[in-house]
Amino acid sequence: MSIKVMSLVYSATLGSPIRKAVALKLADHADDNGRSIYPAIATIAQATEICHSAVEKTLRDFRKEGFLVVTRKGGGRNKSTRYRMHLPWLHYRIAPVENGADKPRTTYVVPEKPRTRYGVSGADKPRTRYGGTINEPSEDREPGKRKRVVVEGDWP
Repeated sequence: MSIKVMSLVYSATLGSPIRKAVALKLADHADDNGRSIYPAIATIAQATEICHSAVEKTLRDFRKEGFLVVTRKGGGRNKSTRYRMHLPWLHYRIAPVENGADKPRTTYVVPEKPRTRYGVSGADKPRTRYGGTINEPSEDREPGKRKRVVVEGDWP
């Protein structure tokens, strides 16, 4: 438990109470350097009284924004993902207290992978799980026409 990291989280502007509650629970598990964080999602959800899916989404958002860095990938039973906090990210989100200003600084922008209209670069079009693209018909038949299946034999 790190009071130092928890006080940083308290003073930072994170955008929503859910994000702040999850960040506080992560800070509760961190050491003074913001490292060695590995609570289970169920532990965070139970302590913050937030549903599992909201905790997962918040952790995913924190990773995308650069606040959390994965140091060891988890998976499976009793193997939680290990994180560390990027403390300069928190320092940047602390609102200045000059002349009574309560407005936070602009958001911290982390360079991302280049993205296209449909996701990460390299993916030209969205794909279905059957391999074809969503907006294109298959090439073996005309659009709007179905194949007829002729079955020979007696039907009961």
